[in-house]
Amino acid sequence: MQKINERLQSKTIYKAFELMRQKKFDGSEELLARGLKEAQTARDLVLTALFYSAYGVLFKLKKEYRKAWKYYEQAEKLIPDDPALKIISARLLVDTFGQYDTAIRKMEKIVPKIGSDMTFLHQAYTVLGLAW
Repeated sequence: MQKINERLQSKTIYKAFELMRQKKFDGSEELLARGLKEAQTARDLVLTALFYSAYGVLFKLKKEYRKAWKYYEQAEKLIPDDPALKIISARLLVDTFGQYDTAIRKMEKIVPKIGSDMTFLHQAYTVLGLAW
């Protein structure tokens, strides 16, 4: 089984993010669609979640927030204990949808699972503070 760091080295994801940086959203979306299909065919749930999350980033950049939310939610379902995904989606709930109570519940569930990772704790408490 591959380690998650090896999955993160997907050239497809890196290229898609490079295209997003260049604001070439259509090209990025094509790459993500291809990579997502490959990850799903391989039944690699973590890589599939990473592609869903990348789709979330793409649609957030395009200011299509409901689509972004949909993809972040799909990623969270595949990796339910990943603090990064919870924090990203909670931030979207606060900043875009005004769903403060939902964001607070999401952060209260994930904070105990973060442990002593100060980076994630800082982000989670930041989102909590914004939501409160």
